[in-house]
Amino acid sequence: MALREPADWPMTPTGGLPEQVQVEVRRAVRDAVLEWVAADRPSLPVPSPEQMPAFMEQALGEEVPARRSKMMLAHLGFARRTADPRRAALG
Repeated sequence: MALREPADWPMTPTGGLPEQVQVEVRRAVRDAVLEWVAADRPSLPVPSPEQMPAFMEQALGEEVPARRSKMMLAHLGFARRTADPRRAALG
């Protein structure tokens, strides 16, 4: 089976794969994650604010300013949010 890169890659959640292959991939990932957790394998440590830009750049494929680190760590659940969104200035 030849895979083709969709025109809107990497924004397409299908990865350009047929539905049945997507199902197989999702099941394989689920099984691998469940096996990893059940085997009590070590997880990666929480990234530091200094490490976060490099991780985000790898994931996004573009430069990410360091000032975004704390926000992303909080968004991912690795750090507490320091701002109350209900008090954010709008406008």
